[in-house]
Amino acid sequence: LYDARLGGASLGSAAGMADPILAMPIWLTHTAESHVAVIPYLHVPVGNYHAGQTLNVGENRWKAVAQVAWAQQWGGGVMSQLSADVTAYGDNTRAGSNGQATLSQDASTQLQAWLSYVPASAPTWHVAAGVSQTTGGRQQLDGVDNGQKTEVTQLRAEVGHFITPTLQLLLLLQRD
Repeated sequence: LYDARLGGASLGSAAGMADPILAMPIWLTHTAESHVAVIPYLHVPVGNYHAGQTLNVGENRWKAVAQVAWAQQWGGGVMSQLSADVTAYGDNTRAGSNGQATLSQDASTQLQAWLSYVPASAPTWHVAAGVSQTTGGRQQLDGVDNGQKTEVTQLRAEVGHFITPTLQLLLLLQRD
């Protein structure tokens, strides 16, 4: 169940299945110290969507994402991860309060960076910090700019611990 507010006003709630995402990395390099991949993602519009409802779990539109990602081990337990994405949006033809408008959206871009550390004295623990910046994605409703766009800066901090070799506990704090 999702419940959201915008400027203190309730947008209502939504529940159900979200749009599934299909992804498959194409490895350009894959060594013990360095990984570079191109990852295509396809968001399939089969999640719960109700025309005229402000908050939905599904989007009623296709989305395609192309991502390039690089992870590098630097030694001493330090690793960096960088990625860049471009997202292309299909149209939602059942948008608006009456469900009869078309929502279009320009492409958006995202840059992400993570720096993590695994102490040699406690190899089952790690700490990480990161930043993400998303821009673009200006929206139009029936061809008229609706003032919405994707402009998000996110800071992240994470602590993780492998309780067993196959069970990890993570604490992630994010702030948009």
